[in-house]
Amino acid sequence: MRSLNLPFLLLAVISLTSCEDNAQKKLQPALLTVTVDPSWQFLTPNTWLVVNDEHGEVLDYRKLYTGTEFTFYTDREITGSIGITVVIIGSATDYGRYIGVKSYLELPKGKKLLLGSSELSGWWHVGAPVGTFSVDVAHPNTSLKSYFISDASGNSDGARTPYSYKTSFMGQVYESPTRYLLFAEDQASNLRYKIIDAPQNGAQYDFNFEELSEFDKTVEFVFPPTTQYAFAVYGDEPGQNSHFRLAGSQVLGTYNTYNNSSNEFSSLKGGYLNNFENPVTFLQLYYDTHTNEYNNVGLIPDGKIAWPSADDFKFMSKSIKDFETTSTIEFEYRLSRWNGYNASGGLTWEVYSPSGRQVFQKIPPNILSGILDLEETEFIYGGTKFFTSSSRPYDEVVEGLFEDKVKTPYSEVSILFGW
Repeated sequence: MRSLNLPFLLLAVISLTSCEDNAQKKLQPALLTVTVDPSWQFLTPNTWLVVNDEHGEVLDYRKLYTGTEFTFYTDREITGSIGITVVIIGSATDYGRYIGVKSYLELPKGKKLLLGSSELSGWWHVGAPVGTFSVDVAHPNTSLKSYFISDASGNSDGARTPYSYKTSFMGQVYESPTRYLLFAEDQASNLRYKIIDAPQNGAQYDFNFEELSEFDKTVEFVFPPTTQYAFAVYGDEPGQNSHFRLAGSQVLGTYNTYNNSSNEFSSLKGGYLNNFENPVTFLQLYYDTHTNEYNNVGLIPDGKIAWPSADDFKFMSKSIKDFETTSTIEFEYRLSRWNGYNASGGLTWEVYSPSGRQVFQKIPPNILSGILDLEETEFIYGGTKFFTSSSRPYDEVVEGLFEDKVKTPYSEVSILFGW
């Protein structure tokens, strides 16, 4: 009679038990499925995704790779929502190591997300600048309130409240011909525009304000008085690969900013063209305690905006460990930011949530081992942005942030504290 091999039987039992445990674990509904697009631009060799329960405890985590689908499981019964935290660890440099953390809280189980990158825009000049051209705009009765000239990528050059009746400014000429949009606003807030096609180096254009074209639609935005704002309207010219800035005020970078403590403003006008596609409206209003912001992508707005007030919000705790705020008005979701520092490095941590409370989202120690000790990290609160009105549900916002492709059209009103 053949004798039994007890060690072999024990190994078989252990192996079978392990397989049954794994099978039981995977019988639980998937917490999350994430597909990483092969073209994802921001994936570093050290990028992780952590799934937490509603109390911030770790349920599962994986290191991410491009072109791969990841499914996250747990053997625990989860009745509440989950949180997702993406940790991006950059390479060490002479200036330190960048660590970016983004958490998305209160999400339903079973979501399927695509982690991708948006395509680069084609609104770029081909070739180097080869010269300049000049534009003069004269008004028969008064000086212009604001003016600029926008190239086909949306960049512009201009000013607000010039001191002469005739306004002169210049634009760049590039190796490849491109189109420009001239914008002008008089003191009565009448808006005009002119398309300039492929100007040559050294060209001079002279226009009278009354000869410029009127916009198809002018929208007035009314808001609580402020001395500082940023305002811009953009649109795509069909068939021309052109993304023009259509309206605004004094230029600061891409946007227009006007700051004069001796003047208050309570309304602005934007101009729109019916045949232009993908209109974008951006408006920021700066106050001593907060900033109000309006974004509209894909639609011509009606200008009717319910602006939130700083009095609508009260902060109970600004700690990343137990952040809490109350509000007298509802909001769709919020974005809060903290910067963390200790002797070995630092990080930026952003948290998206549809509520005013949060608990700390734990990260497995091995992810940051030898890089950053979270227990020894001092977190400094940066600010919170409450989206008090949004045409996009919170789930859709998260999907768009992951995919880096926003579904349009949409509009949002928000209030920022800090930042």
